[in-house]
Amino acid sequence: MPNPEFADIRAIQDFPSLIKYLRTELGWPVDEEQADDLSFDYRPAELGLDERLAVKVRAIKQLRPLAGRQPWGIFWIDFEPRRLPVVVMRRILAALVRRQRGQNAHQATWDLRDLMFISATGEGQQRGISFAHFREDEPGKPQLYTFSWDVHESHLYYIQKLNLAALRWPEHTTDAAAWREQWSGAFSVPQGYVPQTAEMLAKEMARMAREIREAVSEIYAVEHVGGPLHQLHLSLKMSLISDLKPADFADMYAQTVTYGLFAARATRSGDFTDAESGVKGLLAHTNPFLRELLGQLTDQQSVDLDELGISGLTTLLGKVDMEAILQSFGRQKRGEDPVIHFYETFMREYDPKQKMRRGEFYTPDAVVSFIVRSVDHLLKTEFNCPDGLAASAPNAQGFMPVILDPATGTGTFLKYVIEVVWDTFYEKNKRLSAADRTVKWNRYVRESLLPRLYAFELKMSPYTIAHMKVGLALQEKGFEFADGERLQIYLTNALQPAHEVARVDTVALAHEAEQANEVKNKAPITIVIGNPPYAGHSSNASRDHQGNYNFIGSLLQDYYKVDGKPLGEKNPKWLQDDYVKFLRFAQWRINQSGSGIVAMITNHGYLDNPTFRGMRQQLMQSFSQIYVLD
Repeated sequence: MPNPEFADIRAIQDFPSLIKYLRTELGWPVDEEQADDLSFDYRPAELGLDERLAVKVRAIKQLRPLAGRQPWGIFWIDFEPRRLPVVVMRRILAALVRRQRGQNAHQATWDLRDLMFISATGEGQQRGISFAHFREDEPGKPQLYTFSWDVHESHLYYIQKLNLAALRWPEHTTDAAAWREQWSGAFSVPQGYVPQTAEMLAKEMARMAREIREAVSEIYAVEHVGGPLHQLHLSLKMSLISDLKPADFADMYAQTVTYGLFAARATRSGDFTDAESGVKGLLAHTNPFLRELLGQLTDQQSVDLDELGISGLTTLLGKVDMEAILQSFGRQKRGEDPVIHFYETFMREYDPKQKMRRGEFYTPDAVVSFIVRSVDHLLKTEFNCPDGLAASAPNAQGFMPVILDPATGTGTFLKYVIEVVWDTFYEKNKRLSAADRTVKWNRYVRESLLPRLYAFELKMSPYTIAHMKVGLALQEKGFEFADGERLQIYLTNALQPAHEVARVDTVALAHEAEQANEVKNKAPITIVIGNPPYAGHSSNASRDHQGNYNFIGSLLQDYYKVDGKPLGEKNPKWLQDDYVKFLRFAQWRINQSGSGIVAMITNHGYLDNPTFRGMRQQLMQSFSQIYVLD
């Protein structure tokens, strides 16, 4: 039987309109005129909801049994939030399933498979309806299956695949087994959907990320100011982004978790549906920040990762054929970064109104390849490093290529460093058997490459993608990460030295800051490479809250002088551009090390603009050779 028209579905706004829909479209023996007599009410406390969760519930009704041997318990729940609050559903489930009978002998209970919840969420223009059913796909692990819509939706995935016809009143109500099978069928199609291509997976991940974002916003709105989400938000504001709003925090959280788990799945072999240490155990050691962050939130009783929708995401990723997904990565247009193509597909579906500033995520591969290979050539011809970027030991003068990308974005420069290093390594070892070469490559990467490959990134989404991209680049060449082994890509602001980074209480951020500060203080950087941001109105202040010059502000003062005298410019504001600050930072790092290379994509305004006279003089004093491709 064909599904009902969507207009009829949208008419469901309250309990009487639900009863009318069930009667007219699905043939249930009910009458909306007698809606009050068809149900009895529950108080939230009767179903184990504490005061914090009870405020989310307007009403809970159980539809009275309509047949003598009816196996199903049918509940109507009217929620305050706009999105289905999964944690409340789970609490209600725990109070109703049969194993809880000993806690309240007077309360009716059911088998988990015999419960169906029809829920209304939000109100007015935000009204939505959900049909939900739990199953135990694995013993002791109830999984929520749901389909839903709201007043705005007419094109989403579920609308085209609703199987509401399965919820028609059964012909033979005495056959409980057949009744169970029929109604359960209404919940099988969406959850059985397994994306087959990278594009399909990106779109499905985007849908789930939207749900995670909404869940974070809802929990944040009712959570105590000292709760874990508030603490994480505060820590991010203190250590990374001072003007991070709650909505942007929820967006950052959703994208980071979604892409973090995707990166983990892409680089993890074997089972992905479970781990002894929970969701944390699914995450690669190459990204300890996200691993520790989710572990910390898991340990907080006030935040349930199932409530955030993360368990559904791990289930999806566990079902996909990741080998096929990764193979389809290679089917992009020539010169197009497949990881970025995937992200852009994800973003279009996740939030089409959110403009992704492509420069933050994408530097053309041909440009990056040229810069990286140019650095490799200079190391061989000017620095007495015969193996270039693939050096495994200092040269006779004690020089060693130690690389830093201070604004790595999605890690494209590091990926191409690995490509160049691999080409040199392979040429030197091509006579070895494939097995012996792989063993030697793993030893080389572990001992001679990873310890001198560093990157900083301020924003969590590109930071997460960078871990994925660089991890995949190494994996494709045969490298296998050992437990506890990480990529030295850090979530930090390169322009803030260790003493300017605020101490935070969030353990994951604190640990990440400590390790980044260790690199800032001690790593002997000799190559600074990358594509730093351009921003005439820099978000990296040059003064502290007291009005004194901070680290980068102090360094920049050298660019305001020529021959030790002030520039005399009336409006030298362009010296505050972010690219100028990153170039000054790179110059300072190489001066600290004594020798090295800076290779960056920058604005070309400093080449002839009079305001940059001091900058040009400083660069000529620091570097013996300067190559400019304009």
